[in-house]
Amino acid sequence: MGTASTRSRLETRFGTIEYADQGEGVPLLVSHGVLGCHVDTVDSWWADLPGPGFRVIGPSRFGYFGSTLPEGATPADQADAYARCSTISGSSAPS
Repeated sequence: MGTASTRSRLETRFGTIEYADQGEGVPLLVSHGVLGCHVDTVDSWWADLPGPGFRVIGPSRFGYFGSTLPEGATPADQADAYARCSTISGSSAPS
C-alpha cells in the first residue's frame, strides 16, 4: 500500500461530506458501497490498481459516517454532491 489515507470534510449546500483520500496526481473519485465504506475505497488493496500518479478520493454517502443526510435527498442530489467533490482537487466547481 502507498501513503496512508486521510479523512477530511467538505462543506457543501447539502451539508458536510466526509471523504478519505490517498495518493497524489490525477484525482480519481470512487463511490463506496460494494468495496466497503469510504475509508476502504482508499485503504484497501484495490486502491493501488490505478498505479502511481493518482489521488484516490472516496466520499462517504449521505447519512454515513460524517456525512449529512439532507431531508428529501435524491440520487440526483447525491450525484451533485459527488460532483462538488471536485473542489477537493482544487478545481473551481461550485460548492
